Amino acid sequence: MQAQGKDRSPAERKAHKERILSETSRRINRFFKSAIKREVDEAADKISLSDRQSVIFNDFYVRRSDVNTIADKIGSSPETVYKELRAIRRKLIRII
Repeated sequence: MQAQGKDRSPAERKAHKERILSETSRRINRFFKSAIKREVDEAADKISLSDRQSVIFNDFYVRRSDVNTIADKIGSSPETVYKELRAIRRKLIRII
């Protein structure tokens, strides 16, 4: 039986978090692989995105641009783009 919450070791918590993240990422990726343009537009309209997040959303999920390309375009680091993508995924998972 798996330990719950605080009873987990740091390694177990990290593995659990990675497993949840990978499931979330797979679910979002499946959506974007099979979604038509209208569905993607509806998803974008349902979530509240900042201007920067909108650019990242369109470039990453719609145009399939590389993270480094997006970072150059918006004038920030790839780490910032990854951080924004995590925020976008948290919003997306609620609606798909």
